[in-house]
Parts: sequence; C-alpha cells; structure tokens
Amino acid sequence: MAGLCWSLPPGAARPDCLYVWVGPEGSSGQQVLQLTHSACEWLSYDPAEAGAGAVRRGLADETRRLHKRRNFVVEKARAANIVGLLVGTLGSAGFLDVISALRRLAAAAGKKTYTFLMGKPNPAKLGNFPEVDVFVLVADAQGLILDSRDYLAPLVTPWEAAVALSGRHLDPEDYRMELTDVLAFEREQEARRAAEAGGGSGGMALQALGGLEGLSLATRGSANGREVIARNAAEYLALKRTFKGLEMPATGASPKAPELAREGLDGRAGVYRNERATEAEAAAAADDGRAAAAAW
Repeated sequence: MAGLCWSLPPGAARPDCLYVWVGPEGSSGQQVLQLTHSACEWLSYDPAEAGAGAVRRGLADETRRLHKRRNFVVEKARAANIVGLLVGTLGSAGFLDVISALRRLAAAAGKKTYTFLMGKPNPAKLGNFPEVDVFVLVADAQGLILDSRDYLAPLVTPWEAAVALSGRHLDPEDYRMELTDVLAFEREQEARRAAEAGGGSGGMALQALGGLEGLSLATRGSANGREVIARNAAEYLALKRTFKGLEMPATGASPKAPELAREGLDGRAGVYRNERATEAEAAAAADDGRAAAAAW
C-alpha cells in the first residue's frame, strides 16, 4: 500500500500483526497505511516528541475522521446520477482498463459517465462542471485526494466508486487503494451476476450496456405513438446546463455588428512592428517640435 509492500510470516494474517508507525502524527503516509489496515493494531511513535507520551496506541484521530468522511462520500456516490472520471495518471499500468471497468459498472448502475483529462485537479477547474454529482480520481495511491471538502462535488477513489456503483457499503476492514483491485472487484461482480442469472445472460447484458455507453435515451410523441431517440452525452450536457455565459440583454451592452477579420499584431511580444513605427513617428514629431521651438 502507498507504494510499499511487505511479506508476512508464514501462517500469519494481517489482523494478527502489530503495526508500528515511526514518524510525525497525522502525515499523509500514516493516513493511507492506517486507512488500508484499519482493522489491525497500531502503535505510533513520533521521534520529535520526548517521553512516553510520544507513543500512541490505535488509529490516529485524523484517520478516524477520514474514515467517517470516506463513508459519507461513498453514500454520495451511490446517489449520484452523473459521474465524472478524472484521469489523474498516464503512467500507471492498467489505468485505461480501470476507466473502462468504471464505465461498465456505471452503465450497469444506470448512471452517466464523463471522462476528464485536465492535469492536476483543483476546485476551480472542477467547479466548471456543476452538473457532475461526483468525481472519480483515477490515480495511484500517492496521487489520490482524500480531503475534498473544498470541492463543489466530492472526489472518490476508484475502489470507493466501484463499491458505490455496485450498491454496496464501504467496509473499513476491506479498504483498498490499488488500481488492480478495481479490476478484480469487477470480475467478482460479473461472476456473482452470472451465478444469479443462471449462467449465460450476465455477460450478454453487460455487452449490451457497453454498446449504449455515452447515450441518453429520451421519448417524444410521434404520429405512431412514442419514438425513442438516442442523444449523445455532449448534447445532454448542453441541454441541461442552465448558465451558458453572459448575454447582451442581461449585461445591458448593445450588440456589436459583425465585422471582417483584420490583420493583427506582428513581430515579437516585446515590441511589435507597428509599435516601432508608432514610436518612430512620435520621435520625429518631437524633433520637429523642438526644431520649431528653437527657430522661434
């Protein structure tokens, strides 16, 4: 976890081990490790603090608050209608497979998905998409944003999104952060649905849903009854968005008449060519003025 892995003694399970954190209390590394091993017994020691009070038993207070926050955002993801997939990595192995798996899980849950590639996310960037109910940051454990209180819509991890889209609740004793865990989770869900359906229809249903990915179905009246129309995701987003920029009547400004394109500035950004000509004309006019004043 968090880019670190270790081997347990033969015959030992994770809950049977004592985990010791040596470092500052409340650091991001401690939060990630305690979040993924919350069912284990923990000891935390800060070398910067002196005395017996530097050793603390159990989970850190910040980790406990983070547990409650993660449960809250998972419930928000379960109730979301539009899910945004944020591509937070282009170098992690299997990130494209994880994005495809999340799309299939969202389609099976009847939710719309949009994929965003915008570099490092921040509240200002994501605030431009108020229609999205929840964002899924597809990144490795070191690049995840666990504290998203400043964002308009909550950010969840790929594992949390997979759990929410399958209709399950977050299990603190089985919390994962690796991208490969999402693929294994999807295979488990497919096997479970296939077993419930009797074997052959589960995979065919998923393939049918995958073919309709990105489409919005609507109905309207027609001469022969009702007609089904497939609208793409971009059209749906454009129709749903209420704010489309400032309009002339709202600002009070008079509309400008259309005009033909004209030649712009040319040259370096420091001094453009037409600016050089203007400066030369101004200098010549100043010289003429000084000459006239001297002659007078």
